[in-house]
Order: sequence, then C-alpha cells, then structure tokens
Amino acid sequence: SGRLEKRGGFAPTANGLCHVSIAPEQDRLFVSSYTEGQVCVYPLWPDGTVGKATGRVTQVGSSVNYERQEGSHTHSVFPSVDGKVLVVCDLGADTLTVYRLKEDGDLERCQVWKAPPGSGPRHFEFHPNGKWGYLNFDLQPVTEFIYDAATPVFSSMAAVCKGGKWALVDAKLN
Repeated sequence: SGRLEKRGGFAPTANGLCHVSIAPEQDRLFVSSYTEGQVCVYPLWPDGTVGKATGRVTQVGSSVNYERQEGSHTHSVFPSVDGKVLVVCDLGADTLTVYRLKEDGDLERCQVWKAPPGSGPRHFEFHPNGKWGYLNFDLQPVTEFIYDAATPVFSSMAAVCKGGKWALVDAKLN
C-alpha cells in the first residue's frame, strides 16, 4: 500500500541519532550519535525489529574549529561491502576510523586516519567492488581511498577530480 507502519522503537543514546545504516546481510543495524560521539551495533531481526546493543564505542577527540569541533561528532557509519568492517566519519575529531565487526557484534578498532585539520569528515561510501572508498567533507574536496579488505586498512588516497564516472555527494553550504 505504500504506507509506513511503526513497528517499535528504541533509544540508543540520550541525545538521538545522526545516521543509520544496515549490514549487507540485513542482520545488523549501525547507528551514530553526533552529539555523543558514539557508534552502536544492534541485531536486526527478520521481522524488522531491533534487538539490544551488541557493540558500542565512544570516539574521543576534537579539532581546530572550536565552535563545531569541540569534541567528537560521529556524523555517519558505513559497513564495508562484505559487512566485516565499519567506517566511521567523525566530523568533530577530523578522523575516519575503521572498526572490525566481531562475531558477537562488538567492535575492534583497526585504523584511524587523521583528516586535514578543520575538514570535517561527513560521509563515506564503498565502491561496489569493495576495493575503493569515497569520503566527502564539510570543507574539503571528495577524497578517494584504496581499501585492503585483508588487513582491513586504507592504503592510499587522492582527491577525486577525474572524468568518466560520477560520484554523487551532498554538500553543506554555509
């Protein structure tokens, strides 16, 4: 019918959420809290309801823009194509953090990439081939990464200024 029906609800953090994503297997829900700098993992049941948190991390950090970056602000969380890692964009700390998703749903930090000061990492997306990733910022060009699923870390990056295919991003203009 096209109608939305409320199935339940949950309050993972005191101050609400900024971003929600779903594992490729559709069995886990990933959420980020901008104000609390948290990332949480929840089981997602076949009927669409959400279970109790199995993983939670609180990011720490700040950066040069004291009005907007006085503390960690996890803007978004994205699973890899194979669902084995999560990439967290922290606008407040100017970081891109890679977490390994453990079998029990907990998170293990693998890599922290420090973005240029004041750039504000905002959203990340994996290419469907799982080898590349793209990051956009509030105040910088889109950056391209090469991802090694075996380690799992990002091995290089370059600003995206290439012809051919398009990378669509949203832009926040002040």
